Amino acid sequence: KSYLSFINMYKSLYTKKREEIDIKARNVSLGLSKIAKASEDVNNMKKVLAVQKEELKIAEANTQDMLAKLEVGAKEAEIQKQQAQVIETECQETANI
Repeated sequence: KSYLSFINMYKSLYTKKREEIDIKARNVSLGLSKIAKASEDVNNMKKVLAVQKEELKIAEANTQDMLAKLEVGAKEAEIQKQQAQVIETECQETANI
């Protein structure tokens, strides 16, 4: 009787430990699959980031070009403003005479 109860206790303990190990194995497997998915997501994000960096470089170059054109336009406008002031001053002097 003692030997049979020992075997039954061993069986129940074995079954319990086996279930615990199966649960831990599933948790590890799930964790590894999540890590793999995260790694894949990071690689995809790196690809998107590389594309966006190139787009940003193009946008920055376009912005610099536009800024240079605006500066040239502002300088030309300032020159025209000064010329207009000279003409206005001459006209006022002529009108005062």
